[in-house]
Amino acid sequence: MKHVYLIEMDNTPRLYELATGRPIDAFNRYATYKTKEVGHAFGASVPPQYSHATAGFFDYCYETGVMGGPPMPPEVAQKTINLYWDFLTKGVNSTDFVVRRAAKALKKTPVKPTSARTYLAGVNDFLRTSQMKLRFCTKTLETSKWVKSPPSTAGAPDGQAIRTQRCVLGND
Repeated sequence: MKHVYLIEMDNTPRLYELATGRPIDAFNRYATYKTKEVGHAFGASVPPQYSHATAGFFDYCYETGVMGGPPMPPEVAQKTINLYWDFLTKGVNSTDFVVRRAAKALKKTPVKPTSARTYLAGVNDFLRTSQMKLRFCTKTLETSKWVKSPPSTAGAPDGQAIRTQRCVLGND
């Protein structure tokens, strides 16, 4: 992988940005959840398989600019994420310029649709789990007695958004 570094620590996968050496909290929280909290409900190979697939997706997101750079418009980020299937199955043969460039930079050879579905299973599980945790954090924050920050100015997030982000990313 070009932008991220995946290691095993105490039988739990951990992902770090290569450029900064900083841990990628969203991935690491997911990997801990998958291996320590619900891993027993799956076959022994599922948590590492899902973690590896998700790490590859993070590498794609860094390469395409969805992560690691200035924020892109949500519709562009969504389209880029939706092109991950093309990245997996077509690679440098894709009709999309961004996918071709990413496949070349990441030296990704196309895989068969059956294999691509295996990769997507891990990525989709990561996205569903993250969404579930976000809903839980938001609900918890709505029912708790927080002092709301002053109204945001110049597009800065309000106190609720900041608390939600901290809850999801583990900074609370």
